[in-house]
Amino acid sequence: MFNKSNLWEIVENNSEMFHFDTPIKEIINTENLDLVLKSGFNKTYTCTEWLEEFKCSFTDVRSHLKKIKGKSKNGFLVTYAQVNSYGRASYRGHVSMCSLPCEVRQCLSIGKTKDFDIENAQPKILCEIMRLSGADIGEYTLLLDYCENRSEWIKNLHKSFDKRLPESEVKRFYKKMVIATAFFGGSIKKFKEDNGIESSKNCVRLSLLKDEVEAIMKKHVIGANPNIFASIVLEVDKKYEEKKQVMEKEAKRSKKANAGNSKPRKS
Repeated sequence: MFNKSNLWEIVENNSEMFHFDTPIKEIINTENLDLVLKSGFNKTYTCTEWLEEFKCSFTDVRSHLKKIKGKSKNGFLVTYAQVNSYGRASYRGHVSMCSLPCEVRQCLSIGKTKDFDIENAQPKILCEIMRLSGADIGEYTLLLDYCENRSEWIKNLHKSFDKRLPESEVKRFYKKMVIATAFFGGSIKKFKEDNGIESSKNCVRLSLLKDEVEAIMKKHVIGANPNIFASIVLEVDKKYEEKKQVMEKEAKRSKKANAGNSKPRKS
């Protein structure tokens, strides 16, 4: 959460805000839940970062829904909040309507509740924090432009990268591209490779937006929270060293095994 006196200072989460031991009841359309399960519909969760970050034990919608069905009673799903020291709250065991893909979540909401979402949420929230903190508008010119003219950005991206897509998929694809690269810090080159876009195709404005957001993060977010990010660096470095040691051991074991197999047999 943010400190009201300093919008960029990240303060530690506390149990008073999330009430960890208080049951959270989510109203659910159990009839539609049964229909989805009977239909055989399924969807695989492919975002490993998301699965790891929230320690989700499900890799597909069907397994997820079965767990939700088991936790539901009398038209309600009972769940509990959980949170690390910093960052957003999630749900214990990932059992919540909020954790489901939007199309499934909306299906289970029919006739029971409303599924609200903030359009273009992450860019708009970042833009608003920049405005409220009194930052120079020159620091977030492209961010503001993307928030106010996203449709034009989508058209320009489609023209620049020229990827053949059904009309219904264009907006979704390029929104994903912007969020994955400019806001999640992903490589534009890697995104193009993964999605079959020619390496020569480019969009200067997307690269500039990515640079602008990275500058905001370094100056305002990391700059206002040096201790938190120093601890993150140490944790990442530790995990890297652990993986490196495992890989080196595997390489030595493989080399030794190959050397043993290549020895000439005695006649």
